[in-house]
Amino acid sequence: MKHLRLLVVLVLLLLAVPFDRYTVAQEIAVDPDLASIPISPADLAEPGYLLEGGGYLDTAAVGDLMVSLTGVDRDESTLAGLQRSYMHRMILLFDRLDPGSELLADEITLIHQFPTADEAEAGSESLNLALAETGESIQDADGTEAIRVVVESADALVSLVVDDRLLILLISSDLTGRPDADDHAAAVGATRSRSEAAITANGGSGLGDRAVQI
Repeated sequence: MKHLRLLVVLVLLLLAVPFDRYTVAQEIAVDPDLASIPISPADLAEPGYLLEGGGYLDTAAVGDLMVSLTGVDRDESTLAGLQRSYMHRMILLFDRLDPGSELLADEITLIHQFPTADEAEAGSESLNLALAETGESIQDADGTEAIRVVVESADALVSLVVDDRLLILLISSDLTGRPDADDHAAAVGATRSRSEAAITANGGSGLGDRAVQI
């Protein structure tokens, strides 16, 4: 009976303590705003590009899209664990005022979000190996790496950026010649900066602080 009374007293004391005495910070995964990462036509070196559109993709269709954009064979391991994807496309037309005019070039940003940074890195390594088998590795004057591939009727430069849980593909395609490596590298650098800003806005490393009570 003595022990029972002691237990009751302890419970009453705990109940008398305000809950905020037991409030702690808990880290939770916060999804960065993928739509804020792609650059705009004004950020490109060549004027005249138009924004065709952007949006989140059905993850089930991403594999086929990757094949059509990069020319690599489909590999499910590259996208293992994929949570969501976002695509953004800018186009350069022969006649800027005619939406049905001949397409000269385009700039595509494809962003994949994974559960962890390790999974994003693994996806990058897998895709990079596949690209290296079908394309030609080049570097611009600043050392930005890209893979030159030929997809359908377009000559394209593909660069991969891994930023925390994000794997970002930047694809510069030209249907009349070869894409400019320096212009592509500038787009890669600008996109990397925007990606870092998007992640930092959520507290860094894709994590945010939430107060919880125990």
